[in-house]
Amino acid sequence: MSDLGEILKTARTEKGITLDELQDQTKIRKTYLEAIEAGNYKILPGNFYVRAFIKSYAEAVGLDPAEVMSHYQNDIPKPEPEPAAVENSRPRSSRLRNTDKIAKWASSLLLLSFIVLIAVVIYTFVVKGDDGSNESVDNNPPITDSRSNLEAGLVNGGDEEQADDGEKPADNGASEEQEPEQEPVQEVEVSYVGTDSSTYIYTINNTKELSVEFIAANGECWAQVKSGNSNGEVLVEKKYNKGEQETFTAQNSLWIRMGNPSAVQIKVNGKLIEEEKLKESSPWNIQLNLSNSATESPA
Repeated sequence: MSDLGEILKTARTEKGITLDELQDQTKIRKTYLEAIEAGNYKILPGNFYVRAFIKSYAEAVGLDPAEVMSHYQNDIPKPEPEPAAVENSRPRSSRLRNTDKIAKWASSLLLLSFIVLIAVVIYTFVVKGDDGSNESVDNNPPITDSRSNLEAGLVNGGDEEQADDGEKPADNGASEEQEPEQEPVQEVEVSYVGTDSSTYIYTINNTKELSVEFIAANGECWAQVKSGNSNGEVLVEKKYNKGEQETFTAQNSLWIRMGNPSAVQIKVNGKLIEEEKLKESSPWNIQLNLSNSATESPA
């Protein structure tokens, strides 16, 4: 057990708080609380969660979180930098230009494919059609030879039919092709991780893009959305009137602050965020973390 974990556990036991009670109070899983006491930070979701959960733990057992974090700052893992921040700082105008270039390139490719298709059709009907007509004329036997061909056919007909019947199964079997198996599509998972006493934290798996939908079903609500975390670029800041809804997408994690959360429904990639959590506090903060992005939540 680490020195920090021993101090936190001692403060908890002195106040007579069990791990189950501490879990209900901090909204942090019991396994994570045990890992903090043991100093085993590797099983936590990320370095940021280590710092956030230690703050919530210290505050819940009556310790000063700032003093604890300052005294044991060398023992607590540092938060990782956010690699997606550089990409998100690019001007939107450059993205639009890239989209226009792709659209022009696709149009040119489509036109070229259409021209090639017309050429193939003309070649098939003109060149191949002439060859087929000549063969059909040559293959018709003269009228004078029809009787001799008929007599030859009566003699050899049985053998030819048997030969044809024997070859057909082999041809049919060789022409069959098996269709490739398609890989199953994984469903997007939206998992609740915990809270640092001011922000609800969710992790989104099996997707490379966030799709967030606001629905002001029960009244007016002010909302602010930032890229990455609470220190990121402001993407949306507006007031939603009753009945209004909006959907926007992002390639990285998002931080959201709601002024009147009980009036709004929030869907993340089609998954409805638990409505009971919207009523627990006002204003309400939420951190949506993509599992393939290393992000920092608000301080």
